[in-house]
Amino acid sequence: MIDINCKIEDKITDVFSNVTSLGIISIKSSTPLVSMKTGKEIQAQTRSFTHEPPSTFNDITMTLQSKFLFNHITGCSLFSTGDIILIDISNRRLLVLQEDGTLKSDIPLSKQHPFDGTCIDDKTVAVSFLYSNQVQIINVSTNTVDRTIKTAENCYGLCHSDDHLLYCDAGRGIQKVNMLDNCSSTLVNDNTLSAWSYIATSKDRIFYTNNSKHTVTCCSLTGEKNWENKDQCIRSPRGISVDKDSNVYIASSGNNSIVVLSPDGKQARKLLDQDDGIGIPLGLSFDAKKENLLVANSREPALYKLSGY
Repeated sequence: MIDINCKIEDKITDVFSNVTSLGIISIKSSTPLVSMKTGKEIQAQTRSFTHEPPSTFNDITMTLQSKFLFNHITGCSLFSTGDIILIDISNRRLLVLQEDGTLKSDIPLSKQHPFDGTCIDDKTVAVSFLYSNQVQIINVSTNTVDRTIKTAENCYGLCHSDDHLLYCDAGRGIQKVNMLDNCSSTLVNDNTLSAWSYIATSKDRIFYTNNSKHTVTCCSLTGEKNWENKDQCIRSPRGISVDKDSNVYIASSGNNSIVVLSPDGKQARKLLDQDDGIGIPLGLSFDAKKENLLVANSREPALYKLSGY
């Protein structure tokens, strides 16, 4: 058997006789450094974010800056300097204007039915021609043809991206031409692609219209389809352009309006219509530096300021 004895030292008892409190315990709340959420809370937030269109998309507006007194315009483009390119299909010419509408150059073209144009750099423009199966590279400083690129079929809308020309080939799809060696290949097989189709690129995506199917299609740079829009407010879509936030602008010629699509192609809004002066809109071109959108109405093309995105 073991006995345990305890004896408190007298000096410790003396210490406690003078102490009225051993200390204070308090509770203080603060914001945690790590916030924990349940799986259901995260899913609910994700669903809400996915289905709610961005507020900036709903705030986009177009304000008229200038109108240009030319007719029969089917294509347009913008130099990085802000100078404007217009393609006049009836009078077979390429027009270069300053932003205020002052005419800088009136360049006669050697082939009939020039259709669309895209700036390669600040001196050269690629112009597509209907029925002659070719694209001409025009030097606007010398008013001469630098070279000619033969195409397999009719060439409609076109754009330039990373030393390549992309163009719409009715009945075949989107064609790609290497500007360094003129070699061409089919990028998007689409035998339903109609005449009067246009194309644009932005970042890592390609966008094109189909005039007869009333659709707008988005693909990757390798040709895989990302989405297709068939919104009822888009009728006979022609020109197409994309802003720096990947909002997609459509020249809806069938109802004389300009429509914007959200980057995922799920939302559509009419920005302008015939009451705002839109009349048979064909080509479109976006100036990322000045945030302007050029609208090639067949009669009186116009320059608009974009805001709210």
